[in-house]
Amino acid sequence: MEKNCLALSGRVLKVDALRHSPAGIPHQRFVLEHRSKQLEADLACEARCQVMVQVSGDALQKNVRDLKEGEYLVVTGFIGRISYQAEPYRVLLHAQKIERRAF
Repeated sequence: MEKNCLALSGRVLKVDALRHSPAGIPHQRFVLEHRSKQLEADLACEARCQVMVQVSGDALQKNVRDLKEGEYLVVTGFIGRISYQAEPYRVLLHAQKIERRAF
């Protein structure tokens, strides 16, 4: 199996409404904004990005039920396309673990 794992921390920028698939599976999406300092070629650089996160299924829904903008999270999961109709470089982080943290 190919490797596809991402852990990203940041603040919640926007929370979409809870939706359900035709099979009844709950899906919650939100935008996570990441900001950090990283080393690249022995130089400090600022890393900033916004990533759409999707939480699917009942197991993780309790972690995002009352999610609010500005909350700080660490999200671990895998990345895929945001939709089959969108450009292939628009990625969606499919959450497998969510930790709420004080910043």
